[in-house]
Amino acid sequence: MVGSASSVRSDEGVLSSKSSGGERRDVRLLSLVRTSVAASRYAAQLQLCCPQRPASFSLARTIHAHMIASGFLPRGHILNRLIDVYCKSNNLRYAVHLFDEIPNPDIVARTTLVSAYSGVGDVTLARRVFRETPVSMRDTVSYNAMITGYSQNRDGNAAVELFREMRRGGFRPDLFTFTSVLSGLALIVEEESQCGQLHCAIVKSGVLLATSVSNALVSVYVKFASSPSVVSQSVVVAAARKVFDEMDKRDELSWTTMITGYVRNEDLDGARQLLDGMDEKLEVAWNAMISGYVHHGFFHQALKLFREMHLMGIRQDEYTYTSVISACANNGLFKHGKQLHAYILRSEAKPTVDFSLSVNNALVTLYFRCGKIDEARHIFNNMSVRDLVSWNAILSGYVNAGRIQEAKFFFEEMPERSGLTWTVIISGLAQNGYGEDAMKLFNQMRLYGFKPCDYAFAGAITSCAALGALENGRQLHAQVIFLGHDSSLSVGNSLITMYARCGVVDGADCVFLTMPTVDSVSWNAMIAALAQHGYGVQAISLFEKMLEEDILPDRITFLTILSACSHAGLVKEGRHYFCSMHDSYGISPGEDHYARMIDLLCRSGELTEAKDLIKSMPFEPGAPIWEAILAGCRTHGNMDLGIQAAERLFELVPKHDGTYVLLSNLFAALGRWDDVSKVRNLMRERGVKKEPGCSWIDVDNMVHVFLVGDTRHPEVNEVYKYLEQLVLKMRKLGYVPDTKFALHDMESEHKENSLSTHSEKLAVAFGIMKLPLGATIRVFKNLRICGDCHNAFKYMSRVVGREIVVRDAKRSIKMRWILSIDGGKMWKPGLEVGGSLRIKLEENLKDTASDAEKAQSFDLEALQPHQRLEVLSIAGYGGTRVPSWMISLQNLRYLCLEGWGECECLPPLGKLPFLEEIAIGAMKKVKTVGDEFLGIMDTQTSASSSSVFFPKLKDLIILDMAEWEQWEGVGGDELTIMPCLVSLGIARCPKLMNLPLFLRDTLVKEVYISLSVMPVLTEYRNACLARQL
Repeated sequence: MVGSASSVRSDEGVLSSKSSGGERRDVRLLSLVRTSVAASRYAAQLQLCCPQRPASFSLARTIHAHMIASGFLPRGHILNRLIDVYCKSNNLRYAVHLFDEIPNPDIVARTTLVSAYSGVGDVTLARRVFRETPVSMRDTVSYNAMITGYSQNRDGNAAVELFREMRRGGFRPDLFTFTSVLSGLALIVEEESQCGQLHCAIVKSGVLLATSVSNALVSVYVKFASSPSVVSQSVVVAAARKVFDEMDKRDELSWTTMITGYVRNEDLDGARQLLDGMDEKLEVAWNAMISGYVHHGFFHQALKLFREMHLMGIRQDEYTYTSVISACANNGLFKHGKQLHAYILRSEAKPTVDFSLSVNNALVTLYFRCGKIDEARHIFNNMSVRDLVSWNAILSGYVNAGRIQEAKFFFEEMPERSGLTWTVIISGLAQNGYGEDAMKLFNQMRLYGFKPCDYAFAGAITSCAALGALENGRQLHAQVIFLGHDSSLSVGNSLITMYARCGVVDGADCVFLTMPTVDSVSWNAMIAALAQHGYGVQAISLFEKMLEEDILPDRITFLTILSACSHAGLVKEGRHYFCSMHDSYGISPGEDHYARMIDLLCRSGELTEAKDLIKSMPFEPGAPIWEAILAGCRTHGNMDLGIQAAERLFELVPKHDGTYVLLSNLFAALGRWDDVSKVRNLMRERGVKKEPGCSWIDVDNMVHVFLVGDTRHPEVNEVYKYLEQLVLKMRKLGYVPDTKFALHDMESEHKENSLSTHSEKLAVAFGIMKLPLGATIRVFKNLRICGDCHNAFKYMSRVVGREIVVRDAKRSIKMRWILSIDGGKMWKPGLEVGGSLRIKLEENLKDTASDAEKAQSFDLEALQPHQRLEVLSIAGYGGTRVPSWMISLQNLRYLCLEGWGECECLPPLGKLPFLEEIAIGAMKKVKTVGDEFLGIMDTQTSASSSSVFFPKLKDLIILDMAEWEQWEGVGGDELTIMPCLVSLGIARCPKLMNLPLFLRDTLVKEVYISLSVMPVLTEYRNACLARQL
């Protein structure tokens, strides 16, 4: 019984144990079923988030929250789906958080994150995720994602390199791989072989039949065809067309890519033939053709194609309309544009937001470019949606219309701004005379974190030109060099103008010569710079060089060259260029050209010819013509013609004060003081006020303004006292005040006193008092400088040994300390109008006995020139010794010792460190060459006249030693050429037998060498010319 009971209990235990195990299995099975059901339900719910919609992110977050609350632990495919939704919703933070929680993320999660990082432009993080993926886990899709990321972020080199790595790793590329790598190659393609190699790989892989791959391959070919490195553009385009023709199926992108390829490579006929051969009329392809016509300036063809498109019933969209409206705007076809505007309003009853925005932006541009700024503003005000393009368009309209105050107000009201916004307003202010405001906005632009582009810098530099702010302009010049904008045409042209208006014409010349590319605006700016500074001959020479470069002159070019002739009194040349405008270049002279030509004639006293030219004009003369006549009559005292011109001006511009002033000055010059009084009374009766003359100068970053007879400036009494002392020194040198420029009826003594109170004299005197020794005096005046002040500044420059630059309303003049001794006749202060490196102020020595006697008897040693002398010219001198004081002129930059009869010893010019130009040619005989001549301090020099040593001067630019009659050769093997030398003259030396050894170095440094008329060096001369070419 016991055993039986025990046996029974044992059996019950076994049964109980079996029952418990079955229950656990059932529980686990039930749990798996429930988890599977939940996973399926969550997967189905997440499926609702695809395709991506605005509510997808919120729905995914709700599903994710429910998972967490219910204790559900998602596995791989659910996590991957969540990561994908978060990535596509631009919520990378959630996606990365989920990704980081996965112990061993699979390739799907990794690839999803690579695509997401690439999509937001973070290629670095995308690359890190890709590189952390084991090679054994990678597949073609993961490589495709990374290559696509590189291509989308314009890193073509990385895309191509990763493609090569993929091929080396044994992964087989598919059509998506080739599409992506072709997009990357299109960014960097430089050789046709690159296109061919990838083309071959595509053919071998068998994916060329895929439309997307063929489209990408065509795109690569057409982009390479337009690159600078292509040898034959037509061959490459033909290769693209071959791929296009072999395609089994073409979509919109195929046609558009091929047509755009033709257009980009300027084959509009090929593009049109392809368009006409289309069976299916795709609006995208027609839009591409219309856009191509507009881009290349064929506006009428664009309009004609638009009409054909309309007649054929092809649907027009916003891209069609914006292209056609741009054609009307760029060609000034306002009526056509207005008709198109009406057609759009009639045909597009319910336009979309995108349609309205792009079309209205184009219409705003059309109206303001056609001078209808108020209508443009009306369109802008009625726009339901505006973007930054809209605001910039209307701002440009106000700026181009010259309505600067409204533009400034509108700029302040803009809700957002871009770099373009700042550039537009800065350029507009600078070009319309608001230089100070432009500079303030330029500084604000940088404070707000915007990086100025080259056009913004050009606007700021233009402001400096208008203000005469040379130092600010130089600082901007340094910045554009540092930032790499110095190669910009707009920056270079504005720098030329800035330096010219600030009186530094050599700076303008330097910018012009160093610009990598120049256009007609550059040439015009440089010619205008020379014209403003009185360099008429140099301006004409530059104009002729411009023609030699096959650059056709335009209206502006002829305005500048006529101005140059006018300022320099070149009547014959002015007549020639005025006639050649129409005869040679087909440019009809406008009123401004006639005004310049009449001004030239009037300045030269050819008043009768000026009257005849007015009669021959094809239109009625306007105010500029009569102003030129009146100014000429004032200069030459022609009262009758002057009164006639003034009467015409009273009719045309009755409120212009300049007419009354010129007429009053004409009467004053003739001593008709009663008539002067009548003119002034007439001004009062008509309410005309004369603009007060003022001059200003910048000292210690503060602008000091002076008026005529100024009494308000805090230091004006000290200025008067200093000026009085200065005039006494000037009188000792020969200065006599020219009282004909005192335009009031008073005693002679009082006239002289009134001349001394002119604002420009006060400003110059103040600058001499306050600026450091050696600093250039730069003064600006709002009106023209009188003749007495012009003459006085010459003597001021000599007395104080300072360079004086004065810019008035018309031009700039420069006075610097120049000593010119010509044939022993005189030493005089020279007037340099400008800053050219090649100054020729010497008069030709007359071959007479009296002049020869003067040349022999003139004692150079007795002179004591100023220590800050910059230019020294001793030409045609009959003495034998160079003065000892020459080597003490440490500021000397230009030295001329030409045409001496006999020289005992040349000076040690190596002790003059800043020499830039040396002219010591036409020496008949040099007895001894000094041991220190031209800086050779450590070489034993022969005393014979046949051995000459050249300088080791680091700044020397020009060296002329031509026509030395006794020069037989050069010794010294250790000599090296100067690093900055540009021009070396050793021509017409009849006894030169052996060639200087250092000429090998000069050829390396591209130094120009004049070797003409040297029969013993014919062979070497040909070699030099070949090397130079």
